[in-house]
Amino acid sequence: MTMSAGLGVLQPGWTAFEPDEGRAVRAKKLDESLAIYAGLLSGEGTFTYTGEYYSAGPNDFLLPPGAPPRPHPPV
Repeated sequence: MTMSAGLGVLQPGWTAFEPDEGRAVRAKKLDESLAIYAGLLSGEGTFTYTGEYYSAGPNDFLLPPGAPPRPHPPV
């Protein structure tokens, strides 16, 4: 399995709900979300993350048996 990730493209009408932040902000948010993704799947115990846009605190959520390959599935 390979997960694809990208900035996407704005479709007409999407900015009716929130303004377009621009490609630079979307790129930073994507980078942060990929860092969280990798950290949560690292299997290295408690994971925390604090970024400019997102944060993740410690929790007791455990991955089900048969965790993904390490360090994480290819992106």
